[in-house]
Amino acid sequence: MHAPIPDALGRLKTYRARLPAYPSVARAVDGARPYRNLFPGGAPDRD
Repeated sequence: MHAPIPDALGRLKTYRARLPAYPSVARAVDGARPYRNLFPGGAPDRD
């Protein structure tokens, strides 16, 4: 299970929120979608 990023780490939270907009990250996430069910946990609706 994922723990939320603490508010004290504001820069990290901002960076994490921007990650999906990077083309290379979006490609990696999209390419992994067919295998998502093999890795329980996480948040498939957000990744």
